[in-house]
Amino acid sequence: MRLSCLAVFSCLALLCGASVARADYFVWQDAGSGVSLTYPDTWRVVSNEQPHDVVTIVAPSGRAHAACRIRVRDDMRQAIFPPSYNEDIQQIDYSTGFWNQYLREFSNPQIYTMHDKAGLGLGYASVAEAGFWDSVPGPAMQKEALMFVSLYNNHVYVLECSAQAQAYAHWRDAFMGVASSVDFVKINHELLSGYYRDFTVDPRQRFQNPDDKTLTFY
Repeated sequence: MRLSCLAVFSCLALLCGASVARADYFVWQDAGSGVSLTYPDTWRVVSNEQPHDVVTIVAPSGRAHAACRIRVRDDMRQAIFPPSYNEDIQQIDYSTGFWNQYLREFSNPQIYTMHDKAGLGLGYASVAEAGFWDSVPGPAMQKEALMFVSLYNNHVYVLECSAQAQAYAHWRDAFMGVASSVDFVKINHELLSGYYRDFTVDPRQRFQNPDDKTLTFY
């Protein structure tokens, strides 16, 4: 299954037969891409609307229609570059130009703010706030959204959290909480040598050759 949920419990039953512990948050993870997020147990997962959507969660917001979704697609264009180029790739491929293209699927889009050098999960990201008309999920209405995009391990991850325009300010902190919980399966280590010690600084080693007359140094 694509979807797997783990309940994170805030309290445990002290005695046998006590009431069932209440879950405050759920951790969701996509089995395909490995992306995960945490959301309050008062939110609920609903059916995805678009092909690249891997999860859509809806808050108990009534007519505000506050919701977040994660979208994932492959992008192999930069696969030849080492991780040290990731920050530059973000600013070239996943910045203002990306958001201008992304928002074309909505009606009357307008970008209010956009910043590079942000973060999402383990990747460099750009973050944008925008307004548009949309009907996902719910009826058509004017919305405002907080959106992140990141490229990590040849996957493009987009987190889009939106609410009815007049209610957006009320839900923005909750959206930031969801964004801060997003995580990826770790592929790239922070150190160039990974978990291995840097053997290149070791002293030269001397080995006796099979003829017992010469030495080889490494």
